[in-house]
Amino acid sequence: MSDRNKLLQDLAFVLQVEASGLMQDRKLNADGFWDSLAQMSMTAALIAYAGAQVSAGDLQNLETVGDFLDYADRLRGDTGK
Repeated sequence: MSDRNKLLQDLAFVLQVEASGLMQDRKLNADGFWDSLAQMSMTAALIAYAGAQVSAGDLQNLETVGDFLDYADRLRGDTGK
């Protein structure tokens, strides 16, 4: 499993959805699961993915799965594609 796929699996887990349901335009808080605990969990996943510091404020401002993935790729310094 690639690092990006692992990150998507982690995101799906905290959002309590199937990874296949993570479309780019899906709202992170569509079902109310993008709370502080989810953001803390994803902070750890992002650190593992990107090896960089993660701003809690940045995570709070993300709205969609696409925003999250773009942020992860910026942290990592690549396009992730």
